[in-house]
Amino acid sequence: MAAGRLRPSLADKARFARLREVPVAMALLARIPEGLKPEREYAVRVLLRDILGLDVRLEAGPPGSVRIELAAEPDAGSIEVADVFLARASGAWLSPETVPRSTLSCWEVPSSLGLPGRRIVNGLPVLFGSEVGDGSFCRVGSGRIEFGVDFFGAAFFLLTRYEELASLERDRHGRFPASASLAGRAGLLERPLVNEYAEILWAAMRLLWPRLGRRLARARMCLTHDVDRPFSGDRSFLRTLRSAGADILLRWDPALAGRRLAAVLPSRLCGAVRDPWDTFDWLMDVSERHGERSAFYFLAGRTDARFDADYTMNDPRIRRLLRRIADRGHEVGLHGSYGSYRSAEKVQSEFDVLRRAAQAEGVRQDVWGGRQHYLRWEAPTTWQSWEDAGLAYDSTVGFAEQAGFRAGTCSEYPVFNLRTRSTLRLRERPLALMDVTLLGHNHMHLSHAAAERVAVRITRSCREHRCPPVLLWHNSSVAARGDRAVYERIVGRAAG
Repeated sequence: MAAGRLRPSLADKARFARLREVPVAMALLARIPEGLKPEREYAVRVLLRDILGLDVRLEAGPPGSVRIELAAEPDAGSIEVADVFLARASGAWLSPETVPRSTLSCWEVPSSLGLPGRRIVNGLPVLFGSEVGDGSFCRVGSGRIEFGVDFFGAAFFLLTRYEELASLERDRHGRFPASASLAGRAGLLERPLVNEYAEILWAAMRLLWPRLGRRLARARMCLTHDVDRPFSGDRSFLRTLRSAGADILLRWDPALAGRRLAAVLPSRLCGAVRDPWDTFDWLMDVSERHGERSAFYFLAGRTDARFDADYTMNDPRIRRLLRRIADRGHEVGLHGSYGSYRSAEKVQSEFDVLRRAAQAEGVRQDVWGGRQHYLRWEAPTTWQSWEDAGLAYDSTVGFAEQAGFRAGTCSEYPVFNLRTRSTLRLRERPLALMDVTLLGHNHMHLSHAAAERVAVRITRSCREHRCPPVLLWHNSSVAARGDRAVYERIVGRAAG
């Protein structure tokens, strides 16, 4: 696809070259086509308000495009964005034919838009849209910038996980696989496309309205830890013996093998030895060195004997662990059990168990969130269950077998229920990196060096868009010296 070029008139050039004044907060007015009002309003608000930090008012407008103006200065120019996906999909809602093919057009975003840094690399894949002239997806006229790319429709498609309701493909754990996703098939999982859309719109706004200001978020980290197996001493002696052999032969860490074996022997034989999976204080140490908090998500129910935890929230060791985490100022959260992702009743019951245990240990939190076990998640069922239970955020939306941006974004965002057609209070903190995904035998199965390279690419994208990369590292994954070193380097790079 030929790269489009902006060709502003002399009057445009003069206006665009005005002396930049101090940015100020100015409200926008977005005129949206009629029909599918909740869906259109959601997409516009997430891109303009939640990601760009702009004030926006919505009104009905003519079909064909979303028109953006300054609310107080409608004659100061306008931006028009093609309305394609929602217009076409309305007649065949959630059907497979509304999902794009993996062969996508690519638009080379012109440098004259003034995008900073490396926000858009290797061209912008066009999920929905058409050229607006001269082989380009962008055209500039007198006080008007027109985009043929449907930024809002594509954002809606990605954020709501629309394609997952339009497909029946699932893996052995009932999860929608990365290989079935549009981004996975097109090799786009490492790109936060929704954030790229927002930055292109912002560049156009700054070109038209140089004094327009936005609220900038600080790009912190979100370090999370699913507590699947808190103590290795609870495993059978045979499994422990096998793991100890791997410590010596594969991980070259005989000291770890000794601690692992000591953890399952009676204390009178080996004395008090710290369980090798009891790495919670070390994880908190790493977070605190970077000025961050860790969030530890606990399994408070058991719905499947094969996959769920072998501890309960009444275990005295778990109760002491809750206190340790809270005393150091870190977060406790819910890890929904294997069979709970489709059950509002189970999510509510497990959250109640967790809160009772936490309150009994003096743990007080204003915000509760967490993640589903095995990343078992179904749109929009799981989101609605978490909303109904009173949780504030979920952090499940990431693929188990491939690192990257399942929802096309590195930003936290409000979620949308595709069945009730409503925006929920619940927010999604999309998962970008997981230890098992990078290093696990059944997933990417990378070397330490290769895993670090992937982590650097993804966390760099998050920082460029001022978003906190969400990392998941299990306590049991940092028992060996080499694994600890990898985690520390990845966190250090993510912190910038």
